[in-house]
Amino acid sequence: MVFTWPSLLLLLLLQSASAQGGPSELYGLKLDNWKVSETNLLAYQAVEDQIAGSLPVAVNGDSRIILFGENLIGRKFVLTTYTGNNGPKCNDHGHTKSVPVLAYAEQLDVGVADINNTAFEDIAAGKYYFCFEDPSNGDVYNHAGNSSIQSIYFVEVDSQTSMLPVPIQTICIGLLLCLSGTFSGLNLGLMALDPQQLKILTTSGTPDEIKFSKSVLPVRIHGNFLLCTLLLGNVLVNNTLTILLDDLTSGTVAIIGATAGIVVFGEIIPQAICSRHGLAVGYHTLPLTYIFMAITGIISYPLGKLLDIVLGEEMGVNYKKQAFLELIKQGQNDLEEDEKIMIEGALKLSEKNVRDVMTPINHVFTVCEEEIIDYDFMGRVSDAGYSRIPVTKRGGRNSDITGLLFLRDLVMLDPDDNTIVSTVTNFYKHQLMTVDQDMKLDDMLEEFKKNHHHLSLVTMPIQTGTETDSKAERETCGIITLEDIIEEIICDEIVDETDQYRDNRSRIRNHKHEKPENPKDFFRNHSEACDPTSNPQNPDNLDEITRAQIAAVQRFMVAEVKPFSQDFISENKLKLLLFQQNSIVYVKRSSETKPLLTRGQPVTQFIVIIEGKAEVQLGEDEMPIEVGPFRCFGVSALLDVKPTNLAENVTIQGSQSIPTGLAGERDSADRSGTPSSHAGVISDATVRIISDEFIYARVTRAEYRQMRNQFEITKAQQLSASMEQLHSTGLSPENTTVANVNETDGSESDIKEPLLGKK
Repeated sequence: MVFTWPSLLLLLLLQSASAQGGPSELYGLKLDNWKVSETNLLAYQAVEDQIAGSLPVAVNGDSRIILFGENLIGRKFVLTTYTGNNGPKCNDHGHTKSVPVLAYAEQLDVGVADINNTAFEDIAAGKYYFCFEDPSNGDVYNHAGNSSIQSIYFVEVDSQTSMLPVPIQTICIGLLLCLSGTFSGLNLGLMALDPQQLKILTTSGTPDEIKFSKSVLPVRIHGNFLLCTLLLGNVLVNNTLTILLDDLTSGTVAIIGATAGIVVFGEIIPQAICSRHGLAVGYHTLPLTYIFMAITGIISYPLGKLLDIVLGEEMGVNYKKQAFLELIKQGQNDLEEDEKIMIEGALKLSEKNVRDVMTPINHVFTVCEEEIIDYDFMGRVSDAGYSRIPVTKRGGRNSDITGLLFLRDLVMLDPDDNTIVSTVTNFYKHQLMTVDQDMKLDDMLEEFKKNHHHLSLVTMPIQTGTETDSKAERETCGIITLEDIIEEIICDEIVDETDQYRDNRSRIRNHKHEKPENPKDFFRNHSEACDPTSNPQNPDNLDEITRAQIAAVQRFMVAEVKPFSQDFISENKLKLLLFQQNSIVYVKRSSETKPLLTRGQPVTQFIVIIEGKAEVQLGEDEMPIEVGPFRCFGVSALLDVKPTNLAENVTIQGSQSIPTGLAGERDSADRSGTPSSHAGVISDATVRIISDEFIYARVTRAEYRQMRNQFEITKAQQLSASMEQLHSTGLSPENTTVANVNETDGSESDIKEPLLGKK
């Protein structure tokens, strides 16, 4: 049996009186807990039922034994299989090499001895007894007794060794974890990449995406082969990892370690990375993918082909039209909101019919084929704002359309010739295109593109009784234009300055459309405005500009120069002013030619270059800047011009007239350019003419003030007429908004313009 610590201590205390120099006495044995190795535990488990009280020790193991007895410290012992009693010599029997007993505790006679391969090399399995050194003769070893508690039982145990050295095995486990994560991540990252999406990226992606997708696409198109390769590689790596962990550790540790490692490092982390950066990871791991495709190809390639046969060709991600629209609306992309709207309009074009967007025939502006093209006709056509006008029969309905009149057909006509509309239409013979009202808009767009038309008549069958004959006659129910289809695509109305209505269906008026004055009065009253035979502003008889050029200058000033916009003056009044001879100045440069503007001098007029070049110098040390046509100067000279007090009073009182020559004294300036001493705008640059021939248009502050006054009076007249109409109908003016009255107060306090205008 094996003694416990309390019983052994008591036994030693009882024997404490023994002589220190007497023979060695052994009372018991115990393995040191600090030296209990796994091999000793296996040895104990192997012979637990056979040792009968002996201390089990593994053969060729490394153990430390604690010896309890008397006179043990400092003496040597040997082991023998001889079963003699206490005292007989062991020299005559076979024994092992001697081993010293070292002190374990100073106060007690307890020793310790190491049992290792050095002392007991090639010892056979079985029970061994102790023989201690004789104190009187060191070469003699006396038997310590044959009791079971005084013996050691050596047991042969199969030593468990690793398949590989521990460092190499640890490195292999780390590599296998990396491979497991790579296969798991590629399985998610590569297989989630749609081949169709990769093809798109090869042409429309970023530079990196183009490079990555071109390399990954040849592998990704073999979807099932790639899938089998990744899965086989992942399973192979995970199983090998589990085996190595089990070989390196115990079963429980191997299970927990393999599970934790594979889940965290082989699944969660790589899949989280590859789900966001699958293309980049797939590109950088392509060599590894090719290697494993070659290694597992003997199995994965046939499996992939079998899946291709059974499951069919891999289908890419396909979206229905509605799903694609929702993807555009809700998906994360770099499309602007108006771009999304246009895409939606284009995709829904095939869902709409022509009748949904056409202009009903009763709202179509038409002209009769027997009308005379005179000034009134041109004014009415110009005011309508259409480039293509249907022509109807005399006395017929709007649906009785016989031809098409283009606005450009009237360019070469003289209103005084009284040409008939049918003469023009018969000459040009513009073809009329007709379509059914049920035609889809996408087909209508194709018809416009194929036939090179911008307008088409919309027809519907004439119903007779309760049924409609497919071969019955058809009547015109409306018109559709290319602009109507474009508006449906962009999902917005295209309204320009010539349109009378913002929408051809709701008939909402366009308040920016201003009806010009009677063209007959305009052209006839100013037919002599550009007569070069008596032009005081052209003393050198230079080639004068045409009316078309003057009209272009007028349109430029209205569109680009703030003081001449329709919020401040009448467009027609500006046109009248520019057609006057003294508004266009012709200069032939000489040594006596004065600068247009002088730095530090007051500016009392606005100038816009029509032909020629000028030089602008901002300072004495500054390099001059060369400018050309449509460069403006003196914009600031007009910005602070306001209507006179008289004009404001007239506006308030609703007066019907204003003196034509009214101008503020402080803004007056003659046509020679002599500035008033009260002018408040100072030029910050000097402008000199550098071309031999130079033409420019000018507007003085006095002329601009006069146009402002007339503009305010016109507003007052419109307001007064509207108020009188409201009173005549019995409506309350306080609760009614008067339409078509420009409520701009003409204040320039918020306008900040530089003196030098832009081209």
